[in-house]
Amino acid sequence: MFYRTVPEMISRGNMKIMLMMLCAIAILPIAVRLLTFGKRNQIVMSYMGGANWGDDRAFVNSFGEKERMYLANWYMEDYFGEKKLMKPALVLSSAAIVILMILVMGGALA
Repeated sequence: MFYRTVPEMISRGNMKIMLMMLCAIAILPIAVRLLTFGKRNQIVMSYMGGANWGDDRAFVNSFGEKERMYLANWYMEDYFGEKKLMKPALVLSSAAIVILMILVMGGALA
């Protein structure tokens, strides 16, 4: 009963490919760091959807008018803050883990 042969689920070719991919995940960041070590960053003008107007803070829009660029973040802490989302996230993730554990144990016991 316990000493039956089981067919291979993943072929040897696929195992070799998977091993190469895992090695690449480890080697690529190191290789990129070594290849870019000591290189200077080149500062270039940013493209803002039109012709730049002098510096990187203004451009000419499609109507030919000078338009200032600005960046802003809307954090909306009252709606999406960490304090607001922590409890529901913990409840939902805990419920998902419990449900999946029940399914796994039920499948293993059946």
